Amino acid sequence: MKVIINQNIIKVFLRKNEIKAIDSQSKENLEKYFRKIIITLKEIYNIEMIGYYNINVYLDKYYGTILEIEKEFLDYFEYTENQIDMRIKIEESSFLYQMVDLLDINELIKDKIQVINNNNNSYIKIKEQLSDLELGKLLEFSSLIYGKEAIDIMKNCKIIDILYL
Repeated sequence: MKVIINQNIIKVFLRKNEIKAIDSQSKENLEKYFRKIIITLKEIYNIEMIGYYNINVYLDKYYGTILEIEKEFLDYFEYTENQIDMRIKIEESSFLYQMVDLLDINELIKDKIQVINNNNNSYIKIKEQLSDLELGKLLEFSSLIYGKEAIDIMKNCKIIDILYL
């Protein structure tokens, strides 16, 4: 689990092997799992989490899940210690990996990916399952793009023939 804390938004990156047993179709199971994550965040990062939270869940079948947890400040509710309410929104989409240099692409994964170009930026879209090592190397040389930004890029992209890289 990787965690980035940015003002009122906490981003939690969960690789596929960390969430194997989670049923994303059951909101009740997701809510229980997210409560466990919130407890972990409180214990490890000493983050006080009380109140109402919007949780945006971004699912990718090759990477895993990204959670964006944002506190909603409500004037008319008072929460007791450890009381948490949440609204969960789930979005399934492909994640993209923005590359600085396409030469960093491992020869062994060329058949498992698709390279796209948008506004002179190069992105990788995974089309077959990568090993943990291959995905780790891809993450090392790229920036992860997801959600609305990834959807907008995919709408206006041009596929690059990977044979010439």
